Amino acid sequence: MYIQLRVFLKEIWNAKRKVRIYCLCIILCIIGALILIGCLRENEVVVQLPESQRTLVVEAYLEPDSIYRVSVSRTQPYFEIPNPNDLVKLLVPDALVTISHQGKVDTLTYFPPITFAPDPRPTPGLFYVTGEYRLNKKIPANFTEPFKLNIRADGKNITAQTLIMPPVVIDSLYILYDNRQRASIRIIWQDPNPSKLNYYRFIADNGKADSLNHFVFSDRLLSSEKQILSTGYNYKAGDTVYVRLYHITEEYYNFYRSVSRAISANYNPLSEPTSIKSNVQGGAIGIFTGFSQTRKRVIIPR
Repeated sequence: MYIQLRVFLKEIWNAKRKVRIYCLCIILCIIGALILIGCLRENEVVVQLPESQRTLVVEAYLEPDSIYRVSVSRTQPYFEIPNPNDLVKLLVPDALVTISHQGKVDTLTYFPPITFAPDPRPTPGLFYVTGEYRLNKKIPANFTEPFKLNIRADGKNITAQTLIMPPVVIDSLYILYDNRQRASIRIIWQDPNPSKLNYYRFIADNGKADSLNHFVFSDRLLSSEKQILSTGYNYKAGDTVYVRLYHITEEYYNFYRSVSRAISANYNPLSEPTSIKSNVQGGAIGIFTGFSQTRKRVIIPR
């Protein structure tokens, strides 16, 4: 076969120029067709993924004058296809949930979910299918003594501890305009503890998604005792804007940022995987935190 091919190629080379080019084109087309056929062949490879273990997830946000609410759920495997009939696997209705403060221990009661809807709590981009453990008791405005959480579920003893951060006072609020008469809101507040790092969450919202200002930050780069923060020029005359400044814990700041990075990485195949920074111990992930908010209502003048 090899000798015949050499003879064939030698005859082509000795042929006239036009014939030689024509024959070479045919050979190249045949080679290309064979390569394409090889690429189109499908070899199905079945990868057996190990079964993922479901992990307990805890979320609780303590705010003065609100009631106690604790969410306890389980994680869903990343490659598992969502099925509404399987959402019950995420629920944890039989946990024992207690919160202790000033030496008194309160037990929370489980309330099953009514609908599977976006949750209004302060973590971005998460959807909840869990019920909640609640206690119809107002959270005291105590900023010095810790609150302790204890959960017994799935054979585990989950614990966490937090303080409620005191509210900050917004001293001044201004409305600024750009050359298109779009408005920005600037707030000024007093640093509650200049000797320590403070952490904040800021929201300015007029009910429209494209005008939402929403982020967490620290005062690491803010050297003055008077802190200044401005929104983008997202508002127009007649808008009613609700401005909220939360004084948050460092643990919640780290948790919020890690959740935001994880959500972003989920949509970007080039991103590095990230882990959730949690402050609960005992074999669960999540956040148990306290904060206070200062709220202002602003109407942009016409």
